[in-house]
Amino acid sequence: MTPLPTPPHDYEGVYSMPEWQKAATEYERHLGAHLADRPEVRTAAQHALKRLHDVLTRDYILQNPATTEVEARRITAEAFFLDKATSSGQVGTGTLGYLTTNDRVTVREVMTAFFNAAYFRSETERTKTGFKDISLKATVQRIYFGPSTAAADAKKLGLNEDYLAPYTEFLVKNEFLAAQRKLLPNNLAKGLARDIFAVGCLAYYSKNHYKEYVLSQMARGWRDPEGEYTFPADYARLGGGTGLSQAECAYLGTRPVFPDLEGFDTKFTSGASPLSPEQIAEQKSKSGVIDVQESYEYTNGNRTYRGYVTVKAIKVTPHNVRAGDLDPAAYGPEFPLPWIEGWKNYGINPGSDWHRTYSVQRGYPLIAGLSGTAARLFSAYGWLQVPGTRALDFAKALLAWMLPTGDHSLYEIIKAIHIATLNTKNENETTAITANPRPLRKKRLLTIPSDNTDLDRLATALKNGAHHFYDEGVKIITGESIYHILPGGSDPLLSPPDPENIYTEKIQTADSLHLQSGMSDLYMIRAMSKYIPTVKDCGNPPDVAGARMTKREKYWFEHYDRKPEIVEWLQELECTGVELFKNFRTAHVAAVYIYTGAGYEIINRVDKQAEGKEMGGSRRAKMIAEALWYLCERRLDAGVSGKWGGEVPPEVPSNPELKSRWEAAVDAAGALASASTAGKKDAKKKFDAAKSALKSGIMSHGWADLDQELKAHTDFAFMGIRSLPPLPGPGLSLYRGTWESRGVGMNPALKDRFVTKKLTSTSKAESAAVKFARNYEDNKFLKPAVIQLTGFISTQAKNCYGYVAGVSKQPHEAEVIITKGVSFKKFVKSERDVGHPPFIALYAVYEWESSVS
Repeated sequence: MTPLPTPPHDYEGVYSMPEWQKAATEYERHLGAHLADRPEVRTAAQHALKRLHDVLTRDYILQNPATTEVEARRITAEAFFLDKATSSGQVGTGTLGYLTTNDRVTVREVMTAFFNAAYFRSETERTKTGFKDISLKATVQRIYFGPSTAAADAKKLGLNEDYLAPYTEFLVKNEFLAAQRKLLPNNLAKGLARDIFAVGCLAYYSKNHYKEYVLSQMARGWRDPEGEYTFPADYARLGGGTGLSQAECAYLGTRPVFPDLEGFDTKFTSGASPLSPEQIAEQKSKSGVIDVQESYEYTNGNRTYRGYVTVKAIKVTPHNVRAGDLDPAAYGPEFPLPWIEGWKNYGINPGSDWHRTYSVQRGYPLIAGLSGTAARLFSAYGWLQVPGTRALDFAKALLAWMLPTGDHSLYEIIKAIHIATLNTKNENETTAITANPRPLRKKRLLTIPSDNTDLDRLATALKNGAHHFYDEGVKIITGESIYHILPGGSDPLLSPPDPENIYTEKIQTADSLHLQSGMSDLYMIRAMSKYIPTVKDCGNPPDVAGARMTKREKYWFEHYDRKPEIVEWLQELECTGVELFKNFRTAHVAAVYIYTGAGYEIINRVDKQAEGKEMGGSRRAKMIAEALWYLCERRLDAGVSGKWGGEVPPEVPSNPELKSRWEAAVDAAGALASASTAGKKDAKKKFDAAKSALKSGIMSHGWADLDQELKAHTDFAFMGIRSLPPLPGPGLSLYRGTWESRGVGMNPALKDRFVTKKLTSTSKAESAAVKFARNYEDNKFLKPAVIQLTGFISTQAKNCYGYVAGVSKQPHEAEVIITKGVSFKKFVKSERDVGHPPFIALYAVYEWESSVS
């Protein structure tokens, strides 16, 4: 499988958009619903349930030898059911035969029963009088925390002794755990208790994951679920495997939990004559009475007084609330479910390190922290050594159980499963340091190599970010992309969210973008995106009317006469607009256009100086502020000389916090430019003060939203450049205007080797590079320089550059953008006259050495 190309920021700019998070959350819910309807998923859950029942039965007989197997199976079956209406999937009471043999039972019911008997019923009802703990937790802890017959008992029950022996020794004898249990307060020490299902212990056992477990716990915060309800239709409409079963409906009908509903109660009192105002006031003063209404009878146009009605507000208590549940295709009111799903219980702090790393930077929705339930139940699956099923199928069952209900997100579940499997880096570590003279060695949870391979592949795919996982990881889970396996083709609800589509939607609907100078830029981007795919023949380009532009889009497109520039560009690339737009679409047009405008200097300055730094990091924020200040200062200084040159992005002049400072600095620049000789000193003082105030405001601003867009623009410019066809013909040279220091040190571009950064601008036209170099002609500290790059345009350099003149904001510059990692070796360097009129510049010729395609 060929990996998807990775843009510089791996779509981080899109991942932080609310539109992405909403789309990704919906996709994951529908993915879970799809898995809930797959037979291998239900079968895996049922096999695990039967295996757990067998183990509990055999353990009960070990402890109670006089009990028959039939009686033991009846007694232990009770452990799988729980009367707890707030927990999804509970059915109160039932028979295991219904859960283990019925092909119409829901995965939610089966997994909930497994959950109950593994440990949940034990934890919920342990304080009840006469409660007898029958659970996997009680069985394992009796064997390993009790007498020295652990190995023999584990063998009798068929448990995973290779894993459980070192793990339980670790729980008892590990020095770190013992110390933390004494130091931490009770609510935190619980996660590290001497408990086989303590999630902190599972995470620390797979030591490489412990830090993330702690960060996810620190990120959790209680969410107030008041007023947040879910309804049966919310699940029924996700798919056949997620709607309420008959057993669930029957149980929930006996445990109604519903919002406070108010109704009315009326009482009629007959009377001979209407009440006086004083009598009405007296009735209203009685407890609960909210109104008094007179009652009349009308006969043949005559009105006869009958009496009065007192109206009281009362709480309504419905009966058989589930009788009103809707068919999946119907719409209307329903009583809410009593379930308290994970999204109602916990929220994740958006300012936390864990959220920034895995949601903002990698794009995963986060709901309630790493799933302790997933880690525990997958551990239970491994301990039980469930026969006749793949571990991956049981992992799917966990996803099918928890994704549709919003208990946890895909990342939270799969990462927790990986914690349970034991990281390969921790395999064969000892369980203790000094407490045991011969500590045991850790073993991985799964004993079948192919099971470990499946789960390890899934964990590896998880590292690559949400966009990649929704492609690569989902193929591992389902066998192929989910939207390819559905009858009838793609279902939009089951198609993974696409960063390009979300970015395009923003371009098409936004009122403004950070790195464009006004609505004219957005109209131009939209107009070009509409016109390019209409060009079927460059020799006979269509009229603008066929592109279906709005009036404003058409105005700006014609105002700047973009049609001939686009057609000439397509001709140089030797392709039609129809062909080009198959890969180079609206998102790429927008990103390249913005990059070639004022965004160029900001993107280049930030990405080249703060490469690899996370969004929101202090270094990136500082670089953004410094780049903005550079542009503002350049424009203000030019204004003092009356030129007002240079483009300034609208961030500063349109920012509510900075607008007045910018205007004051512009006014001060104008005043200094027009000041008399006598007034120059005072005007200069005011100008410097205004600049200082503006700089202070820019440097102290966070610029998080701008950073988000910077990364999105960089990513889609990069992807667009990679998708452009190569320039035809051999021997084409590229040029770049730059500078070299007149003093100690030199510009890295003029060293012996020149390696491109994320995006590097060059030109097909030497005159464009010369024009840029001329900016340094009179500079005291910098010499103008021109770089010529040769031998680069070839099939070997495919996907490493893009000729973007047709969609550039400056089409006359004949710009060619090179992506990261292209290396050139210096061939010759000299001083020569360049330009018209001529001027002396350093002229360096570099030859292409290698490319990262």
